[in-house]
Amino acid sequence: MAGYFVLSLCFLLVDGVFSADIVKESVKDGRSVTLRIDNTKQPNEMMLWYFNNIRIALINDPTTSCLYDGVGGTFSDRLQVDYETGSLTITETRPEHAGRYEAEIIRRDGSGKSESLNRLSKCDSTRITQKTNNLGETIKTFQVTVSDSGLSLGVVAEHVWLLFFCWLLLL
Repeated sequence: MAGYFVLSLCFLLVDGVFSADIVKESVKDGRSVTLRIDNTKQPNEMMLWYFNNIRIALINDPTTSCLYDGVGGTFSDRLQVDYETGSLTITETRPEHAGRYEAEIIRRDGSGKSESLNRLSKCDSTRITQKTNNLGETIKTFQVTVSDSGLSLGVVAEHVWLLFFCWLLLL
């Protein structure tokens, strides 16, 4: 009976039931993917987008926002933002765009005071900023896979590893 319970638990893990807070997006190589948040960005809010803990976008308004190229220029000329919603679009995706994306929101107080995150008067798209802690509230996390076929190698490897782990638990 215990073996049946462990096996059932493993199948739930493989299906991703316990990762409900992470939205999984799959996109084919060369296509675009839009990462949508569930609410509309307010004028007194600033959005930050991170890819594998590296900031790739600071969204305030069109004049004070910045899109970053990422490490090695991974996102150079591939990012688009919706200044009303805070949604992020990655165009012409490649396998190196697969990974974890986080949307963080910073709500300013009524006086308009907030920490200046883009201290330079001009956006430096080549700047690399590592996420060390949350500056605001993480509102949505995405796991993006990029592949030629319906399943990426990473997704298949994750499922194989989980099934192997479940098999070990049954021994």
